[in-house]
Amino acid sequence: MTTGILRNPNGAHRTVTNFATGLDADGNELDLTDRTITSYQAGGTIVKGQALMIVAPTATAGITVVTMTTAVAAPDADVWRFAGVALEAGVAGDQIQVGVCGAFRILHDASDNPAVYDLVELPQTSNGDFDVVAGTPVDDTVVVGYFLGVTDVTSGSVDTALAYIGPITTRFGIA
Repeated sequence: MTTGILRNPNGAHRTVTNFATGLDADGNELDLTDRTITSYQAGGTIVKGQALMIVAPTATAGITVVTMTTAVAAPDADVWRFAGVALEAGVAGDQIQVGVCGAFRILHDASDNPAVYDLVELPQTSNGDFDVVAGTPVDDTVVVGYFLGVTDVTSGSVDTALAYIGPITTRFGIA
């Protein structure tokens, strides 16, 4: 007997009014791409859509994830600790799903207004909130993806958008 994963990437048998939001008409997320998802234990309070970072194990606790801080996300800091996007909310001790690669709905800084294909930067303004790089990134910008949609205000949110998240990339100066 073979097993497989049942996917519905194009939203068949659902009402979808706007694929750019990544949601169907009932507010359920669409699985628009192949995605890499893993599970971690939360080391603190996690909000769905936040950028997360890994916390090293200790003598009394295993590997956990917490909200990524702007200090760790700074270009000359520990950006490699980026774990992915929180796919669900949780509190310390909860097992949560984390999006590592693929299309996900992410939180971005409320003052940003992303356009399609603007770059996604690790949190620079607010802990946990991805930032938008509009135009050409400056040297040392740490990019983890690009936006696939604009801010989704139709679902009542002013700071979420659909984005493709992938490996960390840093822009280096060109002489």
